[in-house]
Amino acid sequence: MEITPVIVSILCSAIIAFIGWHILFKNAKKLASRSETYTIISSINSLLKEVKKASDDFWLKKKNNDSPIAYDTFVALKLREVQDLLKVLSGRHLNSEDGAKAIFPVRSACTLESTKALKITDDQERAKILRSIYGVISSCEAEVYKAFEKKYPPLN
Repeated sequence: MEITPVIVSILCSAIIAFIGWHILFKNAKKLASRSETYTIISSINSLLKEVKKASDDFWLKKKNNDSPIAYDTFVALKLREVQDLLKVLSGRHLNSEDGAKAIFPVRSACTLESTKALKITDDQERAKILRSIYGVISSCEAEVYKAFEKKYPPLN
């Protein structure tokens, strides 16, 4: 009885199993990384939604208009958290420089006129300010998501 075909068969089976395991491991690692990165982006979007909500309350519902410092501080703290998460994303090799650059316009749009909020009585003017806030926040969200799609293109 010849043992060579048995050994060749065992070696071929082991090599095929190893290659299959390697491919599965690599795909699972990539999928986990994509999922973790998307979770961070969801957190960024959640923080930006909180800024939108606070802006709604401040500009339309006129809550805390007597204390714009509270609104400004809230916005600054939330945007600081967004900046920290953007740094985490850059550590994951996700180039979100445009998203990081969009933080300053968001803060400017939110806080530039806040000290004059009590003096602004025209609802149209308040709505105009809120639209500009929504515009810059939406562009920030879009930039971050665009960087995500560039790194992890959608599967077709």
